[in-house]
Amino acid sequence: MTESETREAADWTLGCRLPDAQWLWLNERGAFEDEALRRHVAPFAPLELIGSVSGVTSERDFAAHGAHFYAALNRASPRRLVEFPTLLDFGCGVGRLMRLLKGHPGEVHGCDIDPRHVAWMRSAIDFCETRQSRVRPPLPYPDAKFDAVISISVFSHLSPASEREFIDELARITRPGATLMLTIHGDAALYRARTEPRIFQMLSVGKEALDAATDLYQRGKYAFIRQAGHLTRLEGDAQSASILEDLYDYGITLVPKLHIYEQWSRHFRVERIVDGGLHNFQDIVVLERKAA
Repeated sequence: MTESETREAADWTLGCRLPDAQWLWLNERGAFEDEALRRHVAPFAPLELIGSVSGVTSERDFAAHGAHFYAALNRASPRRLVEFPTLLDFGCGVGRLMRLLKGHPGEVHGCDIDPRHVAWMRSAIDFCETRQSRVRPPLPYPDAKFDAVISISVFSHLSPASEREFIDELARITRPGATLMLTIHGDAALYRARTEPRIFQMLSVGKEALDAATDLYQRGKYAFIRQAGHLTRLEGDAQSASILEDLYDYGITLVPKLHIYEQWSRHFRVERIVDGGLHNFQDIVVLERKAA
């Protein structure tokens, strides 16, 4: 069969149970080129929310980001995302990745600290159980709940204290043998930040601060550059107003491999680190939860 005939024969209602090539085509291109196919992909958040979590300004670009993340995670994972019975997207935003899990046969969960994101996810992404999380543990889940946890662009922003707390918390909510895929700023992100003005500008850090963080990173130490976070910029929201600056340390982090092997190995086996696995920028750290 030709590529066109294969697509015509596809059962789009299967969602992420389809072969990756078909599902990715539908989300990246098909839903935009054929209006009749759009009903088979998950809804899109308002552009204001899309922009706040991704920096892109169109549904098509947002869909392309999600498709790239989905494909990259499936390549990095020991098994396809669709095969995990219970899965959590920690820091789900407005479904950049979660949209690609439509049709998942197991339990899919998401949590986020931004109440706007949680409200929209609950109203629109009915195949995901979305919960409000906080800037500090505990997460709203019981012990040993999940077979897989994915976290994109969360550990790339946590203070050292928050990183330790949430590594411990992810260990609490995962089962022995569970797979975790956490993204970080590593070698690829640092190189691009120092050589590409656009990336340096995107990170919104000063040169002196980046130089100091680079020195720490190159010595194998966790480097954190504090800056204002998106929650601290929300206005008129009761929950956000109650979060004091000194309780919400948000910034840009550089996480060296030495730190991962020395510190994260308290709870996890480091299966692999995919350098620049997301958009040739953030690394994907693949972990396996150790037996208690």
